[in-house]
Amino acid sequence: MKKFYLLALAAVVTFGASARFAQTENFSVNGKKHFKSTLTELSVTETLAKPAKAPTAGATLADYEGIYTYQCEWGLSQGYAPETLELTVTDATTGEVEIAGFPQDYVVKGTLDLKAGTLSLPNMQNLGTDSNGDVNYFYLKAFKPDYSDIIAGATSAKAAVGTINGKTITFPEDEIWAIGDPRQEDLGYWFLTLANVMIYGVPDPNEGWEDWGEATFQDGWVLPAFGIDQTKTENHYKVAIQKSTVYEGTFRLVNPYYGHCPAAQYNTSKKAGYIEFDVSDPDHVYFIPQGAGFANAEIGLSEIYCFNTLTYYCIYYQMEPANVVAALGDKLKYSTYKNNVLTVPYYYDPSTNQNGEVLGWVNDACFGDQEDPVGGYWWTDENDETVSMETKIFFDATKAGVEDIAADAPAGAKEYFNLQGVRVANPSDGVYIVRQNGKATKEYIR
Repeated sequence: MKKFYLLALAAVVTFGASARFAQTENFSVNGKKHFKSTLTELSVTETLAKPAKAPTAGATLADYEGIYTYQCEWGLSQGYAPETLELTVTDATTGEVEIAGFPQDYVVKGTLDLKAGTLSLPNMQNLGTDSNGDVNYFYLKAFKPDYSDIIAGATSAKAAVGTINGKTITFPEDEIWAIGDPRQEDLGYWFLTLANVMIYGVPDPNEGWEDWGEATFQDGWVLPAFGIDQTKTENHYKVAIQKSTVYEGTFRLVNPYYGHCPAAQYNTSKKAGYIEFDVSDPDHVYFIPQGAGFANAEIGLSEIYCFNTLTYYCIYYQMEPANVVAALGDKLKYSTYKNNVLTVPYYYDPSTNQNGEVLGWVNDACFGDQEDPVGGYWWTDENDETVSMETKIFFDATKAGVEDIAADAPAGAKEYFNLQGVRVANPSDGVYIVRQNGKATKEYIR
């Protein structure tokens, strides 16, 4: 949406001024440190969902209680958007409700009016203090008339008013929701979104995905936290892998921290988890932050989000991976997909920071947690030295089609693949992946 991206350009200018998330300090865990890297915060992607069947005539407030899939335009500045929100009716006479699931466990109050077909969330709600001791509000913001930037502070609107259609609640597209302090916006926001939509129910996590067998996983995101050397062959393990039927070149590991994982005994999570990535550009692999399904109170995790440095810069600058690569070039050492192996490197960087200190050993792998899903954390040892988080995903070499589609085709020639990535010499009616001049597109052949 044009208005959103115009705003995003302005957000880049002021993003680095935020101190809210920078207040997170290092802390020791069992002789190790879990620390916030120099990467600035990101925003996780929204989850798409299908609307549930509309309620029958005579629906009551109780019919609207439950879990909603939350959609929005995210990442206007800092903060992150939850995947789901939970609506609870607190007064059936007045229609008062509470909506939980926001950052910092904040609960936003509202009024559900089925006769008017609206959900109203009052502006300037005092939510109390956050983990940094700062007072925060749920409040509304607006664009400048030319959409070049956001107007400072809260608007004068009484409430955010969403329209109910069946069990989908849609709020005004240009209305911006914020969680922060409108008097101290230089501290940043826990939450800043627009085009907010709540859809009753949770989508099928397997919709849009097909099984792709198993991959061998050298996990650098979790194992180093428990002193397990992930680079040793005996600590590699099998994980189910799926291929997207919607986005070509996109795959995900399914429940990577259960089953054969050497750290499975430390995992207290009961949630499904995924590590999602795009190998369509094999020289610059990009990760899509998703909850990976790992929890352990001793290391302060109730969820982990696995990604790499390219992910961070893409969302920070609101740019496509190709544009980030063009802008930063060799300043980054990228994750790659070569010879059926995806590698997230651990490497030595001889350049210096602003204090003249050599950066030294650097991980392309980084992660977020439940407080800051895309915060950019690394692991260090008891001496505060960076530990290797080198990660590799070994694809089954007998599974045809993965690298073929990413590779360049002869100039002008068309090559056809089915949706499983298998080359088809004489395509009949149906949908195929067509490779021509180094680009892969999806076409319907008849």
